Amino acid sequence: MALTSHCIEQMYVGEKPNRPVVQLISLKHALSVDKNAPKRVKCNLSDGSHFGAGVLTAEVAAQVINEKIRTNAIVRLTNYTMNTMMGTRLCLILGAEIVEEEHAEKIGEPVQWENGKAPAQVPEFDPSASPVAKEPQPKSPLTAHVHSRTAGNYSASPPQADPRANVPLVSGRAMPITALNPYSNRWLIKVRVTSKGDLRTFETKTGAMQVFHMDLCDESGEIRATAWREAAEKFFPLIEVGKVYLVARGQLKLANKKFSTLNNAYEISLNFDSQIEVCDDEVVMPKIHYSFVSISEIESKPANAIVDIVGIVNSISQTTRLTSKAGKELVKRTLNVADDSGKSIELTLWGAQAENFPEDNQQVVAFKGLRVTEWNQRSLSASMGSSYEVHPEHDATERLKAWWADGGAGNVQSISVDTRGSAGGASQDGGARLDLQEMQQAAEMLSESDTKGEFFTVRSYVSRINPREESPMWYSSCPKCNKKVASDGTSICTCEACGWSGDECSYRYMLALVAVDASGSQWLTAFNEQATALLGKTAPELKRIKEQSQHEFEEIIAKATWQPLTMRLRAKKESYNNVARTKVHVVAPMKTNFVAESKLMLADIAKYDLESPSTA
Repeated sequence: MALTSHCIEQMYVGEKPNRPVVQLISLKHALSVDKNAPKRVKCNLSDGSHFGAGVLTAEVAAQVINEKIRTNAIVRLTNYTMNTMMGTRLCLILGAEIVEEEHAEKIGEPVQWENGKAPAQVPEFDPSASPVAKEPQPKSPLTAHVHSRTAGNYSASPPQADPRANVPLVSGRAMPITALNPYSNRWLIKVRVTSKGDLRTFETKTGAMQVFHMDLCDESGEIRATAWREAAEKFFPLIEVGKVYLVARGQLKLANKKFSTLNNAYEISLNFDSQIEVCDDEVVMPKIHYSFVSISEIESKPANAIVDIVGIVNSISQTTRLTSKAGKELVKRTLNVADDSGKSIELTLWGAQAENFPEDNQQVVAFKGLRVTEWNQRSLSASMGSSYEVHPEHDATERLKAWWADGGAGNVQSISVDTRGSAGGASQDGGARLDLQEMQQAAEMLSESDTKGEFFTVRSYVSRINPREESPMWYSSCPKCNKKVASDGTSICTCEACGWSGDECSYRYMLALVAVDASGSQWLTAFNEQATALLGKTAPELKRIKEQSQHEFEEIIAKATWQPLTMRLRAKKESYNNVARTKVHVVAPMKTNFVAESKLMLADIAKYDLESPSTA
C-alpha cells in the first residue's frame, strides 16, 4: 500500500492529515527509571520522502513488544497528536492500524525533516513565553492566584503571584494524558472529570490542611489529580463531575496504588499556581475511560491488580450482611460475570453498590477499578474507587449480546473455582451440573489429605430446613470476631478467641437442611451468608421474628423450601473420633436461571454424536 505523500511535512508544520499511512523505519524501546511506568517505544516515521521523530504510547507500544509491529512496518495513524519536547517536534502515536506488519525494506530514501522545531504559526503551550500584561487583568475565580499560608512567626515570604496564572489556556494546545510524565514541566490537558472525592481536612503541625481528589479522562487515558491546601479550597466548589476542563501546571509523580484504581502509573498534584478553566469548546470525549481486559486474562494477573471488565451478568445473589473484624456491619452481593473469552468470574460488590445493583440477569455491565483477589482461586472485588455502568455505550455491548444470544452461556468455564476438574468434568458457569447421586459418588472418592475438598454444582430443591429440633438454627457469636461465645449462666457472654465480654452478643446461622432431586437426597450445612441468602433474613432478624410470632417464622421457613435452586457445593472428608465422614457445605445458593440452564442443557445434548437412523 502506498504511503501518504508529504504527510510528514504537513504533520510537523501544524496541519493534521486524516489517518495518514506511514512507515516506521526505526523502533527503539524507551528506558524508564520506573519499572511500573507505561512501556513506550521511540520511532522514526516516514512518508518515503521525509521522516520525523515519534513515540508510540502504551497501547501501540504493546504491539511492538508482542512483535506484531516490527521495523519497516507500515501503519495507518488513527489517533495522534504533535508535541514539542526540548525544542524538537514529536509525533505521539495514540492509535495505529497495522497495514503491513513487516516490510522487506525501507521505502524510498527519506531525509530528516529539517525544520524540527515547533512552527511559528502554531506555538506550543508555553505560558512562560507570554508577556506580562501592564494593565491588571480581571481574574476568573478558576485562575486567580492563591497565596500559600504561612504558619507561626516564620518570616518566609509566601510564593509570589506568577504572571502566567492569568494567561488564558488554549484548548488547541492540549496534549493527551498518556503523554504526561514526571519530566513534563509545561503541559496542558483537556479532560473530563469522571469522579470527585470529598473535601477532607487534616490537622498538621502547621495547622489544618484541606485536600480532595478527582479522576480525569480524555480519549487517550485517565489520571487522578489531587489538590492540596489553597488549591483544594479554590478548586473544590468549581469542579463538577461530567464537565470538561483545561488543566495546566502541577507536579507529576508516581501514583499510590493503595488509593487509586486508575490505569496510570502517575498522578497529578495540584498546588497554588495550578490553573483550571472550564472548556466551552464542543468536544467529543468519553464520559469514562475503560481499559478492558478479557476475563480469561485475569487468570494470569497478580493479586491486587486493578482491572476493568465488561461482560454478561450470569447470576446474582441476594444481598447479605456480615460483621467485619472491627465490628462494622457490611453489605455484600456476589455476581457471576461471563464474557466471550469463554470464561466467567465471581465478582463481589459492597455497600450501596451491592444494594442498588439491578437484579436482572443477562444484562451487559461494564465494571471499572476492580481488584483481583485470590479468594476461591481467582475473583474480583469492588473497592471505594470502583464503578459500574449498565449497558454501556461501547462496541463490546452489542458484541456480547450477540455472543450470548448465540449460545455463549453453554461454553463458559469459571476461573473462580477449583479448576482441577471434578467427576462431572470441567466447570461450566460455576461447574458442570451433577445430580445429587453423582455428587455423592464423586465425594466418596475424596481423601482426608485433600484439605480444599471438591466443588460441585447441582440443580435441586431444599425440602427441609433444620429438621432436628435439638439442632438450633443459630449460635451466639462475638460481635467483634464472629466466633462462638460462652455464657457463664448469667447475661454475660465471653469470647475465648479475642477476649470480648458483654451482654449483647450477635447471632449467626449454622443451618442444617436437606436437598433433593430426582436421584436422591443429601444433608447440607449452610453457614451465615449462605443461610441469609436462602432465608432472606439475617439470624438476629429471624430470631426476633420467632420470639414474636411462631406463625410468621414458619411461613418464612416454608417459603424458602421447594424453590428451584442452582447450588454450588463443597464436599470435604473429615475425621472425627477416627471415623471419616464426608461433609457437604453450601458455597453459593442461587435462584435457577431457566434460560441459562436450558442453554447449558442444549450444549450438553450437542456434545453427543448421534448417528442418523439408517434407512431400510
